[in-house]
Amino acid sequence: MSLLYTYLMSNDFKNHVMSIIDAFKAMDRALVKEQEDMAKRLAERQSHVWKAKQAVISFWGRVSGIADSGLDQQMKQLNEPSQQLES
Repeated sequence: MSLLYTYLMSNDFKNHVMSIIDAFKAMDRALVKEQEDMAKRLAERQSHVWKAKQAVISFWGRVSGIADSGLDQQMKQLNEPSQQLES
């Protein structure tokens, strides 16, 4: 018991405990940094996906607008008398 008590009160024991605590602190800091980095990358990816969706929606809107106006013209021609269609 005396040897154990002497070891527990020694600088050697204190240094071992401090090195364990320092290791846990370092791991905790690394995890926090990794979480922040992952959150940043996730936000960037979400932004890219949102921009891509907006581009597709805009593209589709333009194509639909062009196609609809072309279809509208064709529908108008179908409703006109046949002699105007020939010209």
